[in-house]
Amino acid sequence: MMSVYFRASTAVTLIMLSGPAFAQCLPGVPDDGDVVTCSGIDTDGVSQEFLGTGNLDDVTVTVNAGTIVSNLSSGEHTIELDDDAVIEVNAGGSVLGLLGEDAIHLDNDGQVFNSHFISADDDAIQAGNGLLVDNRGWIQATDEGINADDDAEVINRAGASIFAGDDAVKAGRRATIFNEGFLQNTGTDVGDPQDAIDLDSGTIINQDGLIFSNLGDGIDFDAIELDGDDDTAEISFVQNRGSGIIQGQIGIETDAANTSSQFVTLHDTSSLLGHSGVAANLGDGEDLLQLNDRASIFGDVFLGDMNDIFEVRSSEVVLGGDVYFGEGDNTLALLGDGVNIFSGDWFQTNGATFVGGTGVDTLSLFNPDPFTSDDFTKLFDINFVSEDLFSLDAGFGARVFFEDFDNILLNDGTFAFSDFAAIAPVPLPAGGLLLLGGLGGLTVLRRRRRA
Repeated sequence: MMSVYFRASTAVTLIMLSGPAFAQCLPGVPDDGDVVTCSGIDTDGVSQEFLGTGNLDDVTVTVNAGTIVSNLSSGEHTIELDDDAVIEVNAGGSVLGLLGEDAIHLDNDGQVFNSHFISADDDAIQAGNGLLVDNRGWIQATDEGINADDDAEVINRAGASIFAGDDAVKAGRRATIFNEGFLQNTGTDVGDPQDAIDLDSGTIINQDGLIFSNLGDGIDFDAIELDGDDDTAEISFVQNRGSGIIQGQIGIETDAANTSSQFVTLHDTSSLLGHSGVAANLGDGEDLLQLNDRASIFGDVFLGDMNDIFEVRSSEVVLGGDVYFGEGDNTLALLGDGVNIFSGDWFQTNGATFVGGTGVDTLSLFNPDPFTSDDFTKLFDINFVSEDLFSLDAGFGARVFFEDFDNILLNDGTFAFSDFAAIAPVPLPAGGLLLLGGLGGLTVLRRRRRA
């Protein structure tokens, strides 16, 4: 799809070269507080670069329908403004950054409202702190689609697209990204793979949208560069909702030097996929990954060091991989109210392995509807596979593995896995798997085979 629009961009360039070049953005060199209106074809853009360092803020630029604004004559960034600038690209209007330059280049607290087309050979939109982008059209770039510093807000509406050869959205700390459309890295350099979203920290809400990178990662959390004025590490949130898809070589990746917390929640029928076999690597820090409704994970999950939680709250989730906890006191929580523990496909299929680490790792079955040790022994059989590996069997040859796990938390207390390992399995009554509140059937698409 991107190549089609690059061809369209080339065609637009040829049209401008063959026709007259009218300076139709007036004023083309705006002063503080000016209102600029662009109509027709403009090839030298709008710039404050040559006005010095005075107060040149609060400029508004409106690109009208049927307007093409480019830098074909100037060779500079097409629209380049100071702080508090507002750019409105109306339906039928276009801003093109040609000759290896940005289409829109702003300082701090800029706002861009795009209802049609912004394209660049470099970054489509580059800005300092506090950028707001509301995209209802198409943004494409050879480099970054949106490249912003801290406190950026990006809204990509339903049907809108941000495609880039580098990161579709690159941001610093405390970014807020809401996506209903397409955020895609289209890079083809296998030696330098890039991501759909690359940020330090913030909140990402993917509502029925696609966040995708073929060679890089869907979302990549970089190491946070702390400074003396603001040296706290933020918690980042990822909410995948509706039919949203987050997909890449690793669906969600975290830089090894990032020790902040990532809280990831999958709702509805959303999915998280890793082409490499790793769906999520949340790194060090106290992380949470929560599965709800009919959400799916395809690939292994690595939660890193410190105290982490993997939480399942539905009877219909799909887990297509193993889960690895690092050093710390970790919890696998199978929760819910009014749904059936282990009644669905998780225990109809040979299951995954949950791997603990150094520290106390707990399988929590503590639920609103009391589930006691007596209930547990009637339904399940725990067997030693090796010194640190237990299998939890539910009959019919269905089992899940726990490696380096210590405890099982039930409504009547905390027990060691070994407390149940010597108990002979009790035959399950008809419908025995349909008892109790808590986790329903966690579908597991593959398991790690054990000798």
